[in-house]
Amino acid sequence: MMLLQVDHPLAIGQTARVPNTMIASLGPNGLRVGHILTISDREGRDFRVRIISVDARHCDVFVFEAFGVPVESPLAIHLLQALPKKEKFEWIIQGDGTRRLFHCSPRM
Repeated sequence: MMLLQVDHPLAIGQTARVPNTMIASLGPNGLRVGHILTISDREGRDFRVRIISVDARHCDVFVFEAFGVPVESPLAIHLLQALPKKEKFEWIIQGDGTRRLFHCSPRM
C-alpha cells in the first residue's frame, strides 16, 4: 500500500485538497474520481479518502474513515537472501517489494 501524507490535520466528513504531484506516483489510475486512497495527516493519523474531483493541479478528497492504529508497521525489515539459480533472484526481489521490505542484501 502506498501511504500519502498531507501537511494538515484531517477529520471524518471533511473535504481536503491534495496536490496531484503526490498522487501521480500511484500511476495513471491514481487520479480517477471515486478512487479510494489511504492518507496520513501531519499528526500521524491514518484515514481512508475517496477522490471526488480532479483538475490539473490538485484533487479534492472526502475523508470517510479513520484507522485506530497505524496502517503501516514502523519496523524496518531486512532480508538476507542467498543467491538462487538463474532468474529466481528477480522473482524474489519482486516479491520483497510487495511485502514492503526495507532492504534486501544478496549473500554468497
